[in-house]
Parts: sequence; structure tokens; C-alpha cells
Amino acid sequence: MILASHQPNFFPYMGYFYKIAKSDIFILSDDVKFSNKKTGDMHNYNYIKGPHGKQKITLPVTYKPNALIKDVHIFYDQKQIQKMLTGIEQYYSKSPFFETVFPDVQQIFRTNFEFMECFNAYAIKLLCGRFGIETNVHYSLGFTSKLMKNDRIIEMCKYFDADTYLCGAGAKAYIDPAQFDTAGVKLMHSDYSPLNYPQRYGEFIPNLSVLDYVFNVGYVLPEGWLPCQK
Repeated sequence: MILASHQPNFFPYMGYFYKIAKSDIFILSDDVKFSNKKTGDMHNYNYIKGPHGKQKITLPVTYKPNALIKDVHIFYDQKQIQKMLTGIEQYYSKSPFFETVFPDVQQIFRTNFEFMECFNAYAIKLLCGRFGIETNVHYSLGFTSKLMKNDRIIEMCKYFDADTYLCGAGAKAYIDPAQFDTAGVKLMHSDYSPLNYPQRYGEFIPNLSVLDYVFNVGYVLPEGWLPCQK
């Protein structure tokens, strides 16, 4: 049984969905600190592509200092949200799969969730369904943030009877292989590499939001992405 985890990010890049597809169980770690800084923690923002290249899209939120992801509220600034939707529509209206994908994007924004984590989780699960990814996706279920990262992950694996933890490249900075070995949990490192696909507006830009991929390619995953499906 393979388990993986990540914070519930805002329309994450395709490597995020690769990690979900390669797992049997995926944990949306919502009980860690929220970050909106350019540190790779894209909890409420991401990038799409327009005529002038990489364009940032941001979900307006409100939160207290040191807030956990699960406690961050969406700030429904209709002007800002409509501006984002209009930009997405303008940039991708001539993309091959616009008519298929844009109604889903509109549906996600019309859900009016109170919390950012709910918005992000809904979007992630909807996209997984469209891709045909059947991995079980769960919230953290109270795996206390007071535990150190290695202990927290091992606790997750034990709770779900997972014998393998799939980690991304960023985990190398804090993963202690010896601790996992002692706990009887095998470490598996993701072998994801950036996808290259037909993309509008000039030179290809890798690792943009999943939105760029689905507007240009559709809800089709590369061959070999679903090894865990029964």
C-alpha cells in the first residue's frame, strides 16, 4: 500500500496529480501552516500562460498570523475573482479543450466554500475524477502538526496500513531514511519529470498550473500514470 501526502494547493501542477496517481492513498495535509510566499507552497496561487508568458492567478483569502491551512478563509472579492475568470477565459478560449474544461472551472468557483482548503480539495478531487484517477484522497484527520515531519508521516502510514511512502523531490531536505527503516516503512521517491505538451503563446513553460495542461491537452493522462488502478 502506497501513501503520499501534500498540502491542498491551488490548481496544482501536473506533478501533483502524478503523485496522487502513483499512490493508493493521498493525504491532503491541511493541518500545517499556511504560506502565500514564493517558496513553492502554492496554497492560494499558481501560474497559467497568456500572450505575455507566465501569469499569476490568486485566490483571495483572509487569515490570522501563523494560521493553519484548514483555518484560512476565502475572501470573496467578486471583482478579483471575476477578473481571474475573465483572464482564464481570454487566454484559453482558443485552446483545443476550452469548451470541455471551462465549465468545470466555472463550477469550481461557484461552489462558494468558506475555507480555502475546501475549495482546493474540491478542485483537486474533481480533476482527479476527470482524469480517471481513483486514488483515495483524505484530509489529515488530525495528524497533529506538533509532531516532527518524519514522525507525522510515519503515523499516517501506520494509520492507513501503508507500507510505502511516496515522497517528492522537496522531501529530501527533511526525510530521515533510517527513521522510516526502523518504523518498517519503505521510502519511494517520485520519478516525475516535467511534461512537454502543445502550448500556446510561444516558448514552452513547464510546471504551470494543471489548468494550462487540461485546456491544451484535455483530461487525458500520459501512458503509464495509473499503475495503482485496479
